Amino acid sequence: TSTDVFWNTAESIPLGGLCFLATAASLFGNSLVLYASVRHNSIKLDDVSLLFVQNLAIADITFTLIKPLPVTITYIAGRYVLGELYCFVSAQLNFIPAIVNTLTILAITSHRLRLLRPPYRSFCTTTAKRIVALIWLIAPTATVNSLAFGSS
Repeated sequence: TSTDVFWNTAESIPLGGLCFLATAASLFGNSLVLYASVRHNSIKLDDVSLLFVQNLAIADITFTLIKPLPVTITYIAGRYVLGELYCFVSAQLNFIPAIVNTLTILAITSHRLRLLRPPYRSFCTTTAKRIVALIWLIAPTATVNSLAFGSS
């Protein structure tokens, strides 16, 4: 089939190992951030900054599940085994975590700017939650545009 490719073992073993390590490190590290901040409240940041950091961790986990994990599976299997449907879906979802990360970093920057300029006020937690929700609503627009205009 068109998804079968010839895999050189000398290349696929190191690349598969690297992809596995990257996937495991990402899932472990971001899960640890979420666990430590939610369960033990051990990350000492203001509530708004902590919410943004948690949002970055969720977006990173989402990216890891969409990109590096399937690549790892492909290297381990020696060929692409996830099918055409997953290929299409992952291509459509590919940019959402990147857009979420970018917009969250912009939100962190504006939050920090508000803390540095008079009257030195932070966003309230409710506003920060609304910003995070808005970020997740805005992020899929690239995918919707891609599907609507047939550019994928």
